[in-house]
Amino acid sequence: MSRIRRASAALLAACLLAQALPGSAAVRTAAPRAAVPGASLLGGGLAALGVPALAPAAGLVRPALLPRLAPALAAPASPALAPNARAGLESSAGNLASLLPAPAAAGAEAAAPTAAELGRTFDGARPEAAAFVVWPDASAGHAPAPRPIESIRELRLGSYNVENLFENVGKHVPDPQRPGRLKKISNARPKPDWALREEAGIIREQDLDVVTLAEVENVAALEDFNARFLGAAYRVYLIEGNDERGIDVAFLVKKDLPFVVEQRSHKGETWIDPVLGGGPKPLFSRDLPAMIFHAPGRDEPLFILFGTHYKSKRDRPGDRESAVWRAAQVRRTAEIIARYRAEFGAGVPILLSGDFNGAVDKETAFRPLYEEAGLTDSFDAAPEPVSGMARVTHTYHPRGGATQYKQLDAVLVSDRLRGTVKSARVYRYKNQNGTERPIPKSYQERQRNPSDHFPLIVTLDFAPIRAGLSPRREPAAAGR
Repeated sequence: MSRIRRASAALLAACLLAQALPGSAAVRTAAPRAAVPGASLLGGGLAALGVPALAPAAGLVRPALLPRLAPALAAPASPALAPNARAGLESSAGNLASLLPAPAAAGAEAAAPTAAELGRTFDGARPEAAAFVVWPDASAGHAPAPRPIESIRELRLGSYNVENLFENVGKHVPDPQRPGRLKKISNARPKPDWALREEAGIIREQDLDVVTLAEVENVAALEDFNARFLGAAYRVYLIEGNDERGIDVAFLVKKDLPFVVEQRSHKGETWIDPVLGGGPKPLFSRDLPAMIFHAPGRDEPLFILFGTHYKSKRDRPGDRESAVWRAAQVRRTAEIIARYRAEFGAGVPILLSGDFNGAVDKETAFRPLYEEAGLTDSFDAAPEPVSGMARVTHTYHPRGGATQYKQLDAVLVSDRLRGTVKSARVYRYKNQNGTERPIPKSYQERQRNPSDHFPLIVTLDFAPIRAGLSPRREPAAAGR
């Protein structure tokens, strides 16, 4: 076995060992083959593992990014790289062991909150983990050659709650033994192929470049969906979050896009629950994953895409419609966006896309996204603004009550991107003859659709985004 193969096998073995260790922050992502010799030997193996917040292996991140990414990797929620995983690497492949961060010092966990901190909603926790991926090596025959970035005129974005992609994860009801939590009362059953086929058909018909997905079971389900119904045209990204039903926020990125992508998780953000008490406890009921898109050879981002699926409106004891919890998630989102601006520059282009689980265009809980984070709904930024029933992305049909029509989904854009929105609309499901189905007026009508949400389609003018990069710095000539 060659040195590279031994090193690759050792890395996989170390990941397996670390998987069983308590306290490791699991990150699952469909890691395409890295565009470096040797790293491609790992293939998709890491995608099948729950990988702790390890330092990236050689070639998975460009060296220039490493100093900036180090803080995200050395997160307090992952106290230390497992000693046995490190030993396995050192014994079989010392060259790879040198890539790993030093173990955290004993007692490096976040200190318990003080009395003053307990009086605040937030406890100031930092992101817990990050996964970093580059585009596949086109020469290896596993992906189309990346398009020249200069040839990209538009970027077509989608936001779609696909309602339990691949598996209906079973029925859950409030658990009287655990206030605010759920318990499962029925087994999972597969999502029907007709629904998967129709959801994929929309993504293909609209020729979407980047899609934010809500309610995806896991990375394997997304890879299967991509392979069976999307012609394997996309790279899939998913970091498993906090949802007890097992539904996550995920992303699809077309394989021919010439972008380097950094993926970060914020599922480790915690808060002190002012309603049920106790803490710190996870704030985001799923996650607030970030996708940082770079142009080839550039460290500054082209744009940053956050995906969201805020807390549902299921009541908690003392928190009707979970309004307090969801509002806290929104406020923390605004704070996290401020952190990214501090890291990458105040003008970095930012998008927030997904299922907001509230009337994002009307409810006061979402004001921090507009007033503090400075975001604008793409429906309002479009040359032809969207209003009224055309904004409806979800229908709710309570027993004995009137149907509720709301905009629960959105793609919000920062000031730098406001002028790039060429169009924004809600996609309506179609019959077999191509005619649009009416917006459901009953639960029975809604059940004929592949999801209880409608997808959003937003087209951005990409030229101004590309032009917003600062001039490339050429390396100094030798001897000067």
